[in-house]
Amino acid sequence: MTTITGTVGTCCRVQRLVLPEGGGHTWTVLGSDHRPVVPVEEYLEYLRAQQVSPNTVKSYARALALWWQFLELFGLVWDAVTLENFGAGTSDCSGPAGRIEVPVQSVGVSGRCGRQRHRR
Repeated sequence: MTTITGTVGTCCRVQRLVLPEGGGHTWTVLGSDHRPVVPVEEYLEYLRAQQVSPNTVKSYARALALWWQFLELFGLVWDAVTLENFGAGTSDCSGPAGRIEVPVQSVGVSGRCGRQRHRR
C-alpha cells in the first residue's frame, strides 16, 4: 500500500486488490474517504479491459494518485484544469526553493518537481 499525503490534510492511497477466483491482482486509488476515486478507477478499468500488465496498472495508479494529490493541493477539479492552472502549480518547482515534498510510505518516493527517487 502506498500512501500519499499533502500539506492540506488530503490523502490518496494506492491499494492492491486481489481479484476473486484466482484472477490475480490489480491496483486502485482510494481517496481520503477510503473509497475509490471514480474518474481514476474508470481509467484503470479501461486499462484492465485492454489487458495491460498489472504492473502497468500499478504505475498508472501511482501516477494518478500523485496527480490527484496535485489537484487537491491546489484546489482544482480534475476535468476543469487549464494550462494556466497547471503552469501556476508547477512554476513553484523552479529553483532550489521549489522543492515539493510528497512523503510516500513503503515506497520511498521523494517528489521534486515531477522527478521521483525510488529506494530499493
